[in-house]
Amino acid sequence: MTIYQSSLWWTDIDRSIGAVSGLEEIEGRNILITGATGLIGSALTDLLIRWNETHTGKIGLRVAGRAEGGGGERIGGGAG
Repeated sequence: MTIYQSSLWWTDIDRSIGAVSGLEEIEGRNILITGATGLIGSALTDLLIRWNETHTGKIGLRVAGRAEGGGGERIGGGAG
């Protein structure tokens, strides 16, 4: 089982979304996350992906990290 198959992970991400104020203010914008394969960057990436899955207002994501393909796999892309 990976972390993405864990309901506990997504429950924690949903709780985090509820605790973060101001996400509505960046709807419709593009966000660049550097370090997206690291601890903080990957959690932020997951949070914003989940936001896009559960809200009508979308946040555009561009991710960059050291691990080849790591960030892209999260958002359905991958290293080209």
